[in-house]
Amino acid sequence: MLDKYSRELKLLVNRRDDLVVFRTATTQRALMRIHELDPTEPMGKLLLRQPSHQSRARALLEPHVGLVADLAREEINEIAALTVQIDTVERRIRRVVSPTSPRLLAINGCGPLTAAKILGEAANVDRFRSEAHFARYAGVAPIPEWSGESQGRMRRATSGNRQLNRALHTIAMSQIRKGGLGEDYYRRRVAEGNRHAQAIRCVKRRISRHVYNCLIAPMLSSETDAKVWRGRTASNPSQ
Repeated sequence: MLDKYSRELKLLVNRRDDLVVFRTATTQRALMRIHELDPTEPMGKLLLRQPSHQSRARALLEPHVGLVADLAREEINEIAALTVQIDTVERRIRRVVSPTSPRLLAINGCGPLTAAKILGEAANVDRFRSEAHFARYAGVAPIPEWSGESQGRMRRATSGNRQLNRALHTIAMSQIRKGGLGEDYYRRRVAEGNRHAQAIRCVKRRISRHVYNCLIAPMLSSETDAKVWRGRTASNPSQ
């Protein structure tokens, strides 16, 4: 059911990412010009994506004339236009995501934009033979180290789909900071001796399993989702 939307979501997410990058660069240029004209104005206090801050920046530029001021005004106008475009794309993303994957959106820390990135990058989920295959594709499957001193240890994967990995990382960090099943699992791993980075990788691995289950069956119950966090697989204790 989701596959027909994955291409559309990937295009929309990529478009939004491009617009955000452009807006960020334009914002930095505008702030540098404002600071050049008025070094007493703290640049960090102006968030030019907000209309009230755009008005404040225009007021700061009002007494100034010349090329630098003109360019700054043009850039503020560009930022305002880019923000409108970004908001429009985000609304389109929400309209597609909300009815197609309510179970994915129910994951703590997975908002519409993160869900859209997952759906766009995972695409045809049937191509994954198992949730372990999906985890390898996302770059969150642990890789065993086999040497005289490190036998049994797992190291971080350096391959995989980095966009999908980033989406899983967003969910993991949100759960660890704000509470949820991921936080409980993280604390358990740390208590068992894992370092911070190792524990985060374990949380991401569990989240990838949760996400995979949501992709293959978007309408299953939350009780099914909770089972992902119970226990530990016998074949791989790091999972």
